[in-house]
Amino acid sequence: MSRTVLGVLMLDTSFPRPVGDIGNPASFDHPVIYRKLPDAIVSRVVTNSALPDDLVELIIAEAKALQSEGATIITTSCGFLSPLQQQIQTTVSVPVITSALWMLPVLRAQVGQEATIGIVTFDASRLSPHHVPDTGPLAVEGLQPDDHLYQVISRDLPDLDIKAA
Repeated sequence: MSRTVLGVLMLDTSFPRPVGDIGNPASFDHPVIYRKLPDAIVSRVVTNSALPDDLVELIIAEAKALQSEGATIITTSCGFLSPLQQQIQTTVSVPVITSALWMLPVLRAQVGQEATIGIVTFDASRLSPHHVPDTGPLAVEGLQPDDHLYQVISRDLPDLDIKAA
């Protein structure tokens, strides 16, 4: 039986990643390989428009590197990379899940076309149809710009108050 090796494409951040966060290897009971994406900072990725070509090329190159290093599945640390799902998947031979948003078609099939599905995101104002592979009703909620967790992530702050977050 082959073992799972998770490959994670990480934004270029250094804010604290507590257990349970994808960026903390202690969150998993199997090996994890991380590849930080230089210049993929929050303000450049969390946007309602397409990512710049240079960043897309970097992300694809790093996904290939993860596969070369032994990743058996690849994911990302940011759901705003979801529009790259198919582009990344066509360049590697291991499964890719850029975001939990890619579970929406499965959920939609289970709950029906008319049911409202909830999405919790970092920044609801920037999540757009560009990111969401679903056309049914959605309820989208995000952090508020003055929330502690929003500030820590968006400004890449070195301290995280878990209770406040």
